[in-house]
Amino acid sequence: MQYALRQISDKNFILIDAVEDSVLTEHGDTIVDGKQPADDVFELIYGVYMPQPGIDRYEATTNANESVGYWLGAVQETTCHAIGLEDAVFYPPVQIGNAIRVPFAALVCIGADALAKVRTDSVRALTCFLRFREQMTPATNILNRRGLFAFKSFDKRLSGVLTKNNWKECIDEDRVHRTAAKVR
Repeated sequence: MQYALRQISDKNFILIDAVEDSVLTEHGDTIVDGKQPADDVFELIYGVYMPQPGIDRYEATTNANESVGYWLGAVQETTCHAIGLEDAVFYPPVQIGNAIRVPFAALVCIGADALAKVRTDSVRALTCFLRFREQMTPATNILNRRGLFAFKSFDKRLSGVLTKNNWKECIDEDRVHRTAAKVR
């Protein structure tokens, strides 16, 4: 299982990726921000938004929507890669036990390092979060985020160039739901 709850105080838990947990333990505040990728290279990504415990379906969807147009962070080793969440289509939340999942298709501006993770790892999702780069370190941001985005797959079948105007025409809704079901 890729995601788990980590206890941060007597009664507080956060949702965290196993890799993030390891990086926080080993490197903490030595994680550095990477460069922002070029704005003109877009990818169509499928995945789910997962809110922190205690956040309801409505607030989860609101939080996810409010992230559109901002930079996300994705920690790999000791670097927090910047990923632009240019636009997204969010689908109705799904309740799995106590967990809420908001499936989505998103247009992202993503660098080669982070994209390689999504392209080559068929088991794990790339975990991203709304990055408050000016206000806090990547480690502090992980511990204080409202939720996380799990990028599970990207669309390899596209033949043309994705733009902010045409990308929604390329969404495969069946794939949105199939992909969402694979995130654990």
